[in-house]
Amino acid sequence: MMSKQYSPETYDAVMSLLKNGDTPSWRKVREITGHGASNAIVREVRQIMSELAERSAGGDYPKAAQDAFWNLWMNIKEIALSEFSQERDQFRSEAEDAKKAAQETMELLERAQERQAEREDQIILMREQLNQAAQREAQLIAQLAHANGRIDQELSRMEELRTAHKAEIATHDRERVEWQAKLEAETEQRHKVVADITLEHQRKVERLELELHNEQARYNDDTARFLRQIDEERVLHRKAEKEAQEVWHKLSAQLSQVNQEKAHLAGQLQVMQKEMDKVSLKNESLEAKNDALHTEISKLNALLTEQTALLHQAQLKVVSLTDNVTHQEADA
Repeated sequence: MMSKQYSPETYDAVMSLLKNGDTPSWRKVREITGHGASNAIVREVRQIMSELAERSAGGDYPKAAQDAFWNLWMNIKEIALSEFSQERDQFRSEAEDAKKAAQETMELLERAQERQAEREDQIILMREQLNQAAQREAQLIAQLAHANGRIDQELSRMEELRTAHKAEIATHDRERVEWQAKLEAETEQRHKVVADITLEHQRKVERLELELHNEQARYNDDTARFLRQIDEERVLHRKAEKEAQEVWHKLSAQLSQVNQEKAHLAGQLQVMQKEMDKVSLKNESLEAKNDALHTEISKLNALLTEQTALLHQAQLKVVSLTDNVTHQEADA
């Protein structure tokens, strides 16, 4: 029999789960104990279940308990195999990810090496350019030394010319002093003129300031007078507004009275309208009767016309008969 390599807490947790009819997975055991790595808990649970299986096989438990332990052991074994398969798949996935990361790292390393080679090529090129620049600098230094020699020669020549033309230079200096004296005198004269102009300008400014002060005083007086006029007009406006309000109230009262009279007239008008409607109905009835009478009169006129025509024919016949009788009497 193997030695115990599990903690009492794990054993108590496993037995508690078995008593409750639950499968003692490492997650449930850790929920009870509150600590422990998954691999360590799985190892301890396996050892505990192995001991229980050995006890069951040794006859320490009844047959029903042995069968129950055996079934439980098979279930735990299946769960452990399932968890092992999941962890194996997870490890494989992590290994694939690590392999991909390693490949990406190698690619990055190759790119870095390529960039390093490019930089080394650039450094070599820059060194060549620096060497060329150093050679160019040496050439420029030589040219500068040659130019400095020529400048020294020109300075010596200028000094010789200065010595040769010293008298002319002295004459030019005297002329310069004379012109400078004239310039100073003219400048002083201009300063006097400017001072006079400035004084005159100050006088004009003082006169303008006085005029401005007078204008300001006059403006203040006009403003005060204008404000007084505005106040008087405001008082008059308030009086006129008050009178207008009184007139408005009177007109409102009159308008109210007119509205009342209008309402009264409207009532009378409605009554008259009703009377007019009645008269209209009577008029329509009379017109209908009048139309009927006109129809009858038309019929009578037609009949009268017919009778008149018949009477005229009868008169013609009578006249004809009378003429015949007259002729007969005359013949007789």
